[in-house]
Amino acid sequence: MLSAILSIAAITALQSTLSMFFHSFALPIALAFLGSLVGLTLTVKGAYYALPYSALIYGMGSTSITGELNFPILLLSCSFYIFAALGIGILYLKKSDVRTHV
Repeated sequence: MLSAILSIAAITALQSTLSMFFHSFALPIALAFLGSLVGLTLTVKGAYYALPYSALIYGMGSTSITGELNFPILLLSCSFYIFAALGIGILYLKKSDVRTHV
């Protein structure tokens, strides 16, 4: 359960950052849908750490027959995505004026 919450936090950070860049509602949702499809493919191939969407699929145990998860790799991967998204978002907000982006 903790792995799923961590993966959801990584997806939330990524989606929030994408929403800052693209002010359309549809584009971040479309990117999330494509990310989920690519994430499923990567999880099946064993690269669950490559995207936050694949980390969620892996973290929920959807592809594990034995139920064992590699939690340290999942923690490292999700932490990277959370801090990278927050860092990019902070840099973007420091260099742009929110009021001029209507």
